[in-house]
Amino acid sequence: MTKGYLVVGIILKDGSKHEHITYLVCWNPSTKATNAVSVNYVISDIKSGSYYFTHYNNTTANVDVSSRNGVEYVKTDPDGSINDNLLKLPVYSLAS
Repeated sequence: MTKGYLVVGIILKDGSKHEHITYLVCWNPSTKATNAVSVNYVISDIKSGSYYFTHYNNTTANVDVSSRNGVEYVKTDPDGSINDNLLKLPVYSLAS
């Protein structure tokens, strides 16, 4: 059975204000809870058949795995927006 997760926020590397997403904050419909999962985990999970998506400003976009210079990362489907849909989401921080 395919599992789907709503991405509700992001965590950036070392509190960066740039595009260094290290974790996605996801809502799990099975547990009815949100939790932070690493981008590497999300990539593996997507490749295993799960799907992740965003919903922002009444627009839904799928999260896909992409690669640049041999390094995999996550991004959303192009929707005509200048900014990445993931970067529009609220920014969280990991509790120390």
